[in-house]
Amino acid sequence: MEKTDKKVRKDHLRHKLCKDFFGFIFYVAVALFFVLLYLQTGDGKTSKSIMGYSVFSVLTSSMESEIPQGSLVLTKYVPPSSIAIGDDITFINQDERIITHRVINIYENYEESGQYGFVTKGIENAMADDDIVYGGNMIGKVIWHKAKIGNGILYIKNHFSLVIIMAVLFMILGMCIKKLFSKNVIESVDHKEM
Repeated sequence: MEKTDKKVRKDHLRHKLCKDFFGFIFYVAVALFFVLLYLQTGDGKTSKSIMGYSVFSVLTSSMESEIPQGSLVLTKYVPPSSIAIGDDITFINQDERIITHRVINIYENYEESGQYGFVTKGIENAMADDDIVYGGNMIGKVIWHKAKIGNGILYIKNHFSLVIIMAVLFMILGMCIKKLFSKNVIESVDHKEM
């Protein structure tokens, strides 16, 4: 009888730890999802950041061999003086569009403006960009990118109400399964005690 009680307690503890672990993972995933969504809610002409970090979806193929169209790009704001030739930066161009291109030349005091000036180019483009990027227009240096994830984030952003409905249905289904599973565990414990 004592061994059975120990086994029941051990099973109950294992079940509780498993439940807590997966609950924690779920809430971290939900939080991360909403942070990504918040960072992606710009209109293509503005950006949002958290502690200097910004997230963007790549909409064109100008960087295809390095950062394919549909990629998710994570940037971190760094001082313009720390940018080197060969770095990929995200910036707001003169048409107020957000672009991610490679730095191919740097001017420390462009046209005596007191700002850095960056000559940028999409890797797949034949020519450098027409406009110089002022240091003040730089959003950040690309520190990470992952292909195809940007398309998913854009889909969620563009179909937000559908995603919320699906998430609510998924949570209801999860609660029903959890309730059913916990009921079976209690019945199993009751049978073992008899």
